[in-house]
Amino acid sequence: MPAAWPSPQPAGGANARMVRAWLDWQLKGCHEKEKIFLNSDLTNYDGFTIQHKNFH
Repeated sequence: MPAAWPSPQPAGGANARMVRAWLDWQLKGCHEKEKIFLNSDLTNYDGFTIQHKNFH
C-alpha cells in the first residue's frame, strides 16, 4: 500500500484532499486519482511524498 506523508495543516486542508483522492480511487475506481498514488503525480499536492513498497 502506498503511503502519503503530508505536512501538518489545520482543519484537514490538503490532507483531506489526499484522503478523498484515495477513497475515490479505491471505492469508485477513479483512474485519474490512481495516477497520484501509482505514478506519484503530486502536481496538486505540495508537501506530500509517495512511497511504494511491494504495491502494484
